[in-house]
Amino acid sequence: MQENLSEILIEEIKEVYFGQVHYPAGGTHGPRIQRGIQLFHLISGAVTFDIEGQLIALKPGDMCLLLPGQQEYHRFSDTEESQHSWCQFDFETRPEHLNAWLKQGPTVVQCNNDMERFMALGLSLTRTLELSVQPTLQALGLSLLRYFMALPASMSVNEQHLAPPSRAIRSACDYMKANLSNSMGLVDVAEHSHVTVNHLIVLFRQHLGLTPSRYLWQLRTHHAALLLRRTSLPIAQVAEQSGFSSAFHFSRVFKQHYNLSPKQFRFTAQQESGHS
Repeated sequence: MQENLSEILIEEIKEVYFGQVHYPAGGTHGPRIQRGIQLFHLISGAVTFDIEGQLIALKPGDMCLLLPGQQEYHRFSDTEESQHSWCQFDFETRPEHLNAWLKQGPTVVQCNNDMERFMALGLSLTRTLELSVQPTLQALGLSLLRYFMALPASMSVNEQHLAPPSRAIRSACDYMKANLSNSMGLVDVAEHSHVTVNHLIVLFRQHLGLTPSRYLWQLRTHHAALLLRRTSLPIAQVAEQSGFSSAFHFSRVFKQHYNLSPKQFRFTAQQESGHS
């Protein structure tokens, strides 16, 4: 799919921009004809789309792909304010040649922290008046669309059959990723995610099939493997930058995961890439 998206000529796109809006309880929008491609991200509240008779209900954190030429009606929560952001692609002529391909991908995905960063950067750039940012917005929008289309394929079969992770799970995972090299305990992660330690453990087992501690050590081990492949840092520094308390502890955990010592792993990676 990414190869297909790369074939979209930037000249075909008239404009890409990001926006954000609040709707009051009971708010509606439409009916309207979607003129371009839109990625709709629900931040809070609720919304149900009626797209030519097909109903699609979103919950906070969901992102939906809206395709050109379709008639839409948006009905927001009757009981609370709803907030959403979007990334809009407008074209000189309706991109019918993209519709069939885009329909092969997902309609709705659960946003992760990377996608939320895409949206935040796009909003900031859209609001920039001092610079000509349209080329950057076009590149950013296409990158977000490529990410959206590829996300389900990046999940394991087990992950695809699990219920979408809660906001607490995503917050915990993002916190761990951002603080890999720092000392952290389950209390720190739970407090950041606004849940108790016991509830965090239950959520991780329910959604990811492992404990928060196991997930953290997998993150650290994977990060260490990247450093071993892509840098010449001494193994002790790789261990430190990946959050391990000592080189000995790092070697033991790493070997359990990869069946190779860090030194053997680096040598094998170098041989595979053609470097001596």
